[in-house]
Amino acid sequence: MKYSHCPSCKKVFEIDKYRICPNCKSNLLYYGDRKCTLYVRYDPFYAPVSDFGCDDTYKLLLENCEKQFANPLFPSIYRVGFSTENILNRIRLGVLEGEFTFDVVFKYRHLSLLVDSNGRIDNWPEGFCDYNEHIQEKILNTREGKE
Repeated sequence: MKYSHCPSCKKVFEIDKYRICPNCKSNLLYYGDRKCTLYVRYDPFYAPVSDFGCDDTYKLLLENCEKQFANPLFPSIYRVGFSTENILNRIRLGVLEGEFTFDVVFKYRHLSLLVDSNGRIDNWPEGFCDYNEHIQEKILNTREGKE
């Protein structure tokens, strides 16, 4: 087991076991002015995630972020990249469900897109995770044209 200490009360705790200090109830993913951020790059050169592996990949990503952010000796930034939109949408759902207690920022081309607490992104750029939307629109338009 790995141990660390709460930056507020200095109580020792198991890293894998707590997100909130069991003693003083401090959020263990924030350390004073240290704010933790997950950066997720959306790029065709990164790993694709199948629909069947999306939940497992998501859980592993969340665990890795929590482990890194719980240790004040590790960087407060975690970077990862994917080439499929399913995992990005799963991350957005996780933000909405409150599973992330740190900022999530999607990187697309030269843009940084902050995911808000509702899992939304302001000013959604063209070409960012919109392939399925375009296909569904074509299916609906083609179907309407046949009727």
